[in-house]
Amino acid sequence: MISGIESSSTLISSNQISQQMEQLRARQTQQLQRLEGSSGVDQATMIQPGSATEPSGRVTFGKLIGDLVQEVDGKGKSSAQELRRVMTGEVDNLHQSMVAMQEASVAFTLMVEVRNKLMESYQQIMRMQV
Repeated sequence: MISGIESSSTLISSNQISQQMEQLRARQTQQLQRLEGSSGVDQATMIQPGSATEPSGRVTFGKLIGDLVQEVDGKGKSSAQELRRVMTGEVDNLHQSMVAMQEASVAFTLMVEVRNKLMESYQQIMRMQV
């Protein structure tokens, strides 16, 4: 018994791990191809897992999230500007400023929900046993 492990037969070799990883990659490729065929999604425009750079113009996950945050921030700023313009009397288009404020609110709520789902997924992954 070596440090709490009963026998070497219960250990998984690195070769077995590599085989399992290859099988998972093959399944992922099959699922992507199935999705591409059924929904018309172009695989070149999809976010590629594990890519930190942008080869051939692909969008990275970090850039996608950064763009989302910038878009939400822009909506908040434009709604604040619309509200300021209504309050100072520059425009009397109250309904347009209300629409802009609601749009900013919905965008912010969506961003928070996406963050919550990402955190929940991350926590589930971290709880997985290796």
